[in-house]
Amino acid sequence: MRDSVIENSSLGNSYWINISGFIMVLAVILLSASHTASAQQSLLLDDYPAQYIVREGDSLNDVASQFLRDPQRWSEIWQADKYLDNADLLYPGDVIRISSIAGKLTVITQRGGRELEKLRPQMRVMGNNNAMPTLPLSSIETLLSKNTIISQQHLDSAAYIVANQDDKLTVGMGDEIFVQGLSNSAPNILSIYREIDEFVSTNPEESEPRVLGLQMEYIGKAQLLNWQSDNVSKMRIIQSRREIKVGDRLLTVKSDELPELIIPTEPASKLVGEILSFDGRQSMASSLDTVVIELGEKQGLHRGDILSISRGGASLVDRIGLEELDFRARMAAIFNGQRLQLPGQEIGTVLVYRIFEEVSYGLILSLTEPAKLDYRLVSP
Repeated sequence: MRDSVIENSSLGNSYWINISGFIMVLAVILLSASHTASAQQSLLLDDYPAQYIVREGDSLNDVASQFLRDPQRWSEIWQADKYLDNADLLYPGDVIRISSIAGKLTVITQRGGRELEKLRPQMRVMGNNNAMPTLPLSSIETLLSKNTIISQQHLDSAAYIVANQDDKLTVGMGDEIFVQGLSNSAPNILSIYREIDEFVSTNPEESEPRVLGLQMEYIGKAQLLNWQSDNVSKMRIIQSRREIKVGDRLLTVKSDELPELIIPTEPASKLVGEILSFDGRQSMASSLDTVVIELGEKQGLHRGDILSISRGGASLVDRIGLEELDFRARMAAIFNGQRLQLPGQEIGTVLVYRIFEEVSYGLILSLTEPAKLDYRLVSP
């Protein structure tokens, strides 16, 4: 085909259009549009509905699967509308349709007749579904310490291992042991513990150190086989976390049993307690470690209470304040070591899961930095 030219004199000068080139460009555009439409058409199910009404509980994937072979490709044919910030905002009653706009398949959303509700500040009743969720014990049980806290009196009266069957230095699971002081009313299975810590009150107002409790490390379980003479019983070790020795204690500990659900709550009163220790006796702790807290039933702490870990603020000399004092007061402040204590900073949270009289165990849920022994635990 011969090329043709068109002269346009209305513009004051001539310009030329290559007719054959124009036709080729137009053909490419039409072919591209046809290919796009064909590709989009292949996304659709053969029997997709004319429209779909969104139902309660539908997800975006549920809606897309009504129309598309692969629901994950919904974004390729979604037509944004003025009611939507994004395609995830669908509500029950919305009508979804497939349409063709300028040869391109699109999804059109028709709102289900909802009207805007004007809200004003007022008291609102919220259902139980908005309450703080419970925490199943099964989801955190492996993270919780099985250690316990007892009094010196409890320790002195507890049964203990006096020997083992083969006179070994240490024994483990399956070995037989002899136990002294087991009560006739004791259960058939007892936990084996070893004393590892003595916790003393950190209250500066107390004139003499006061023992809060003895920490006993859980190391295994033993099952009663039979009673022997002279108050000695024969038992078999059925579980061991580490080597078991003569002198280890056998206890029936109430705190061994935890409820199936732990309900996180805020403490009923304002509480401040010190960190006494970390499980494993390390100097620092991270998330999901157990912390020993100098708070217990006596102070009003309960299982499930959430506490904040607070790092103490810096202590510094207020030089500006000193300059404003007269000479005598300034010298007194310097000799007395007077310093300004800055407020502390919250660095994490703890869930209390086991309570004793004045000591508790808590699981560190979150931290922005490692926790240390001189940090405090406070009500949020």
